[in-house]
Amino acid sequence: MRFTDEVIGAKLLESITGGLYDGNPNCIREYVQNAVDHGAKNIEIRQEMRGRSIVVRDDGPGMNAKDIVKALSIGVSEKDETMAGWRGIGIWSGVPACERLVFITKKCGHPKIRVIVDNEKLRGDYETNIPISSVFLNDITDPIEEPLGKGESIEKTHFTEVRLESILPTQESYYTTENLKNFLQMVVPAPFDETKFKFANEINEWLSSNGVKYRMPNIFFNGKKIVRAPFNADDYYQDVIKPVFCDDNSNVKAVGWILSLKQRAKSKWPKTGILFKKKGFTIGKENTLQQYFTGTFHQWQYGEIHIIDKDVRENSARDGFEYNHGRIQDFLNWIKTEAANWENINRVKVDIGKTDKIKNIRQSIKSGNIRKAKKDLKELEEKIKKPRSYPKAEYLQSLKPHLEQVRSKNLSELSEIKEQIKQIDKEGKSDSLQQLRDMYWTMVDSSYPTPMKQDVKRVRKGHEGDLVIAAFDTVEKQISAKTGLKEAKFIDLTRKAFGWNEVTALNNPKITIDASNKASNRQFGVMIYALYNLFENKFKHEKELETFKWYRDATEEGKLLFRIQLNSIVHFCYRMIESTQASE
Repeated sequence: MRFTDEVIGAKLLESITGGLYDGNPNCIREYVQNAVDHGAKNIEIRQEMRGRSIVVRDDGPGMNAKDIVKALSIGVSEKDETMAGWRGIGIWSGVPACERLVFITKKCGHPKIRVIVDNEKLRGDYETNIPISSVFLNDITDPIEEPLGKGESIEKTHFTEVRLESILPTQESYYTTENLKNFLQMVVPAPFDETKFKFANEINEWLSSNGVKYRMPNIFFNGKKIVRAPFNADDYYQDVIKPVFCDDNSNVKAVGWILSLKQRAKSKWPKTGILFKKKGFTIGKENTLQQYFTGTFHQWQYGEIHIIDKDVRENSARDGFEYNHGRIQDFLNWIKTEAANWENINRVKVDIGKTDKIKNIRQSIKSGNIRKAKKDLKELEEKIKKPRSYPKAEYLQSLKPHLEQVRSKNLSELSEIKEQIKQIDKEGKSDSLQQLRDMYWTMVDSSYPTPMKQDVKRVRKGHEGDLVIAAFDTVEKQISAKTGLKEAKFIDLTRKAFGWNEVTALNNPKITIDASNKASNRQFGVMIYALYNLFENKFKHEKELETFKWYRDATEEGKLLFRIQLNSIVHFCYRMIESTQASE
């Protein structure tokens, strides 16, 4: 069957440019990848015009007029399997990002040439059925010979420069200085900073000895050399985990390295993430692994999985893998198994690394709540001591001693706290203040209603000795809930709820303590407000005045005893209100 060029229209070009490269800086990877594949030793990415234009320049062999015409072909590539790119569309990747693509290149013994792609005209042609050959003719200039620059010669000069001129406003956010730097550090084949990352040599030797080999030129961004993460090793356990994926014939198909984060706090790249890499370039992002693992996965590791198997191929967008080629399912099954192992280690870290819980126990001791400290210590000690299953994979065993060391350290710290509590208990036998504290917290925990218990425990740090009864907040909410009243002042709330005005009747009460005795109801309302006003409300405004000198001068034991007694009265009021009946 014979076809003419009219059967391929301009919309195809839109699909392979905007469909793959719109809304991301991946075109920069494509141009770096082309440079790497053609043997460049130095690649420079720089921003010009205050970031409105981006230049990618390499010292590869360059192109003559015939070469660049071939390079602009679609879906035609002479690259072999040793190279990172192979689909023959990457040169077009900058179209969605800018108004113009400009290619300036020179090959030894050939003139320097320039080709301009008018992206604005291309986007206009997307809406038509113009054949691609006509689009090329109308929207792309012929190679134009350029004069040589300073220091350049016909015989020796060679380079290629790709210019993305006038980044579109809708794309600018993807091409900021910070975003481009992070993107390059994550994606391109850059070295570690050996002066800051102590495992650099060990990892490089491990990868090389297992067949991971790729070109690694010097890549610069705005004049500074790009290095890849991690940027230091202090945040991780000091042991590199080294997984290997082999087929049934023991042929190595993928090689990895992983560092496990000491802290189980939520972190982001460049501190955490598992990157898939092929020929040194990243496939997807730091969290791509989670697409292939159906369970919960906490990203508390940093590492790389380098794919050697040529049949495990990235998709066109390079944000994942092709599912219709080669042994991808075997690879993904291996990833799922190992991710489950890594998450198992995460669970062990959670169980043994309860530093926040230990801190809370110490705080309870400091605030005098020894009973709570004892309870929490017992529960935590049982959790840390409880045997946990650990992955059986041989390559993970080197991490186990580090985790056991954390377990031992935390158990040792709990033992110290236990001795501290024993000493406090010993001293507390003759310490009536501590006995009162224990009695108080026992009373709160065992008999107070949940809302009142929560309010009592909500006392701000440093105000534990204030004569402020947080439980009155609960009584106020309780009355409002019972009556539907929404009064700004506590006095108005109790007056309308219990029908009192001073000591005489104000109105019909909303709720009653004793339906047969209205006077008792009013007296109860007055009592509640009197307690609130005489102590909590008055203390807020007059605690430094002569009014409360008696309280300031009291011993800590005396203050605590009074607070216990007062809270008991409020507890009584709460129970009485709880049993009230709505008035008819």
